[in-house]
Amino acid sequence: MKHAIRWIPATVAVCLFAFTATAQTNGTLVQFGEPYTLHSKILNEDRPYWVYLPPSYKPTRNHAPQKYPVLYLTDGESSFPWACEVVQFMGDMLQIPELIVVAIPNTDRNRDLTPTHDSGVASSGGGPLFENFLSQELAPEIDSKFRTAPYRILFGHSIGGALAADSFLRQTNGFQAYITVDPALWWDNAILLQRAKGFLPTTNSHAAIFIATANHSGEQPPNQIKGDSERFISILKEKAVPGLRFGYQYFDAEDHASSRLPGLHDGLRFIFEDYKPENFGDPGLNDAPSVENHFKELSAHLGFEMPPPEAYVDKIGSWMLDAHQTDKAIGLFQLNVANYPTAASAYAHLADAYSAKGEKDLAIQNYEKALELNPKMGSAKKALEKLQQ
Repeated sequence: MKHAIRWIPATVAVCLFAFTATAQTNGTLVQFGEPYTLHSKILNEDRPYWVYLPPSYKPTRNHAPQKYPVLYLTDGESSFPWACEVVQFMGDMLQIPELIVVAIPNTDRNRDLTPTHDSGVASSGGGPLFENFLSQELAPEIDSKFRTAPYRILFGHSIGGALAADSFLRQTNGFQAYITVDPALWWDNAILLQRAKGFLPTTNSHAAIFIATANHSGEQPPNQIKGDSERFISILKEKAVPGLRFGYQYFDAEDHASSRLPGLHDGLRFIFEDYKPENFGDPGLNDAPSVENHFKELSAHLGFEMPPPEAYVDKIGSWMLDAHQTDKAIGLFQLNVANYPTAASAYAHLADAYSAKGEKDLAIQNYEKALELNPKMGSAKKALEKLQQ
């Protein structure tokens, strides 16, 4: 075993190997999504994966189909259930866009998640090959099966965090953002810190990397992971180019294992910063031109076109209607009609706003359009009958 690995504290060493046992249980209950299997030519084996789809994914006659960024989770057997809950909650709170979540359970964790070979861990060093599997086989599979936006996030913890950091440094273009929690940057004599010094970022890259670390003050040497992570970020910041983003957070109250949940939460907040502006409740922001401009700026920030989601606009339009800001509500619902002309609910909500303003003819016209798209929309049918009495 190489010298750099000898000092690893017991808690971290356990986490190197702890996840492999559950990977052998093929009967694991997937509570938040559906299980699939893909034969990998790169890895020469069948690889299971699990997929969570957001609440709005299933197309209905009331709502238009959307496309979603994708979060890829390493250590899928341990991270999938709670990560789906976090993602769904944050989406409901409009802190981030709704996401598709893809989890990859382990078959040989030490092989797949380590960026280089270490003589002390016989199967190690398969990280680059595993990242090729993710970006060249699994991601295209996901894109072909589901409605995905061209934005992928890779989440890794411990040696999975080292995998994500290595993928970022190699700029494979397989992912656009990376969340690394308590990453094993000490691996192989801290080779990733050395590679970071030679990092040459792509000009005008939109990539983002977020690192979170836990409290290791009681270990020897104390807080080595924290120090390595801060040095890694500092080295990268020296090579900053427009659009490239770096984030860091230290969790004093968390340990190596518990840091995963807040690390994912804060990492997603960092990646999608300003998705929900701090002054979101300001009535000045809650009109159609402001929302449209906000998502144009966000799209430029992330590097792909993200139109205002139907549910996002619908929610603030409903807030405006409840606050008797009828004209702003009308403008917002008109924006949804323009962006999602096949969504019956967009026309129904616009009709609600016109009705509240006393614009009876326009309300009838939009209720009729909603019913044309979905004749079984009971709320629109009742509202139309009431107006026509």
